Amino acid sequence: MVKKGSETKIMKFDPPIKSRYLPGEIDQDIEKVDFENYKGHRLYCANMKAVIDNKAPKFDVEIYYDREKLLADARAAKMNYKENLEITKNINTIFRMGGKVDCWNFREKRHKTDQLEKKEMYKRIMRDNRALYEKVNALSSEYSPRVMAKHWKVLKEQIESKSSANAIRPLGEQSGRRPRCFFDLELAQSNLPLGRIVIELYADYVPLICANFEAFCKGHNGLSYRGTPFHRILSGYWCQGGDVTKFNGIGGASIYEDNTLLDDISYTLQHSRPGVLSTCSDDKKTFDSKFNLTFRPLRTMDDKKIVFGRVVKGIQNLFKLEAYGTKFGKPLEKVIVSKCGILQLKRRHSSKRQSNRNSRRWLIRMINEDESSVTVWKPTKILTCPADYKFAIVVLNQPILLEHEYVLSLWKKAQVTVTVDGGTNQWMDYLGSEANNIWNGTSDNYLPNLVVGDMDSISSDLLEKLKLTKSNIIYTPDVMETDYTKSLIQLGQYTLKNNIKLNGIHVLAETSGRLDQIVSNINTLYKSHKIFNDVPVIQIAGESLTWLLKPGMHKIIIPEEIVKSKTWCALIPFGNANSCVSTTGLKWNLNKTCMQFGELVSTSNTYDGHPEVTVDTNVNLVWCMGIKPLTRVES
Repeated sequence: MVKKGSETKIMKFDPPIKSRYLPGEIDQDIEKVDFENYKGHRLYCANMKAVIDNKAPKFDVEIYYDREKLLADARAAKMNYKENLEITKNINTIFRMGGKVDCWNFREKRHKTDQLEKKEMYKRIMRDNRALYEKVNALSSEYSPRVMAKHWKVLKEQIESKSSANAIRPLGEQSGRRPRCFFDLELAQSNLPLGRIVIELYADYVPLICANFEAFCKGHNGLSYRGTPFHRILSGYWCQGGDVTKFNGIGGASIYEDNTLLDDISYTLQHSRPGVLSTCSDDKKTFDSKFNLTFRPLRTMDDKKIVFGRVVKGIQNLFKLEAYGTKFGKPLEKVIVSKCGILQLKRRHSSKRQSNRNSRRWLIRMINEDESSVTVWKPTKILTCPADYKFAIVVLNQPILLEHEYVLSLWKKAQVTVTVDGGTNQWMDYLGSEANNIWNGTSDNYLPNLVVGDMDSISSDLLEKLKLTKSNIIYTPDVMETDYTKSLIQLGQYTLKNNIKLNGIHVLAETSGRLDQIVSNINTLYKSHKIFNDVPVIQIAGESLTWLLKPGMHKIIIPEEIVKSKTWCALIPFGNANSCVSTTGLKWNLNKTCMQFGELVSTSNTYDGHPEVTVDTNVNLVWCMGIKPLTRVES
């Protein structure tokens, strides 16, 4: 039965047509009663109600439909498909090669038996060669050396008379040393130097091409490599340059009227390493001023290009050039040759002893040049400030969280002391009772040499008191620069006027609080190299040191306490979109990595246990490091 509103509706069903008994099996009256009971039972079963809930639960689509799980399943299926595809490829390779694949386990002990067999084979070859040498040595020539020399002289004159390239002798017969050229690389828009690469030319193998390259390094008929761009930079492969006429890759020039090479010259040099210099033309019989420089071994170019040189110094600068390339060859930024030329080689002395002595001197000079090109940073020296370390201290308008005795000893050691506007209030509050000695006239040790700013944050009473002392009050109303930047400008003028040479500038600047002030302080760090060329500006906070790493190689000597405690460090590329950074000594090192905001920024890094960290960068980077284990420094 089904109730609809107030009405009760009986469910319809098909009643049985036949009786359950055969005809004549029982009495008709009994059969009739049984048939009516059977229909009633069927009706009762049809309208029976369930005592328990036997309905299926409601399917909620929002609960069972999980988009992240479905995406994860799709990614797993895609990964399985790729793995199955690689397995299929490997099976196909094994099938095609007949099972001849490199599947040798070098850790297997049976590998030693193969080595022993090879060792015995090599010994047998050496015995055979020695026996052959003894037989050859025992023979005597039918011609005397004088007759052979006479015949060789005639034969040599005939070869030289028939040779079409007899005017150009191999370099090895002239001086024994190959010529070297150099390129100074630079970004065209920002004039940012990328470093120098030195190229050695194979003039003893391909003299015509090398002479053509040397001519454009020095300048030929008003054409030179200087100012020419690298019009194609294919990351991971090679770069092209040398278009001295149209600067886009479709031009080029040659010092020869006919730049076709001889057909019988054989070229065996290969593109077997990074920094190989070769011709740009696909035809091995022609060449012009354009050239290729490889970023890795490229054996596929051996049959198309002619190798005529290699990079012998500054290969890391070539990798900086690679960072501005793309997979299609169009450079991200225009890189040019800002300067080029020929390096003068020293003459070799005939005396062997003098030659060895010169070699040692040359090696020592090369080592000194390499060391001088690396900027060494010593945080311990920055914090302890020994007697030979001359520095200035600048106090900004921020709380000073360093240890009281340490800051006072730092102030006494400084050659110049500067407080910036409201930083004067911060300094006097930090002095506490020592400030009373200044106003009493008993001591002026903690009086700043310069007070710089627009004087909108310093208290008027304090400013009037300072005017009565020997401090120089410099009012700088320029609103286009921050007081921090203006204080560095005034400090530079003060040191120049008083002939004070500094090794560093220490700025007490906390890295907590207002974000706009923190970013403004970093911006001043980037401006500081324009004010002080060789004097670094170092920001000291309660738990960190921060300074700017200029383009080039840097070595940071990490104190032992910081290495053991695994204190944090960071490399931050503010405003640089095309950086190429390589590091060593960090837990997570970088290898020619491009860092920029929105992509990779190396923060919360630490050290791998070594006391030295090296950073090779082509752009300005901000280096930050924790100094909590060194907060308490002996004065």
